[in-house]
Amino acid sequence: MKTMFLTGLLGASLLLTPGFAATKKAATSGDMKQAIAFERNKAAADARQSRIEARHPSAARADRSANRSVDQGRKVKDPGEPATRKK
Repeated sequence: MKTMFLTGLLGASLLLTPGFAATKKAATSGDMKQAIAFERNKAAADARQSRIEARHPSAARADRSANRSVDQGRKVKDPGEPATRKK
């Protein structure tokens, strides 16, 4: 019973000390700064890509669909069954 009480008291004192809380907050703010920097870089890359596409508008709206109605090239004949070796 005494050990549980002392363990709880020790844990509460560690949580309430300013050094322990400041260390945890500093780690969180570092992660937040890294996430903000990532989002800024992502936004800058999006803006850069938009400027590139604005300079070459035809490339962004290129029609890349296959035109299967037009008969292009020559027809390939089926060569038949593949040759097999006799044993």
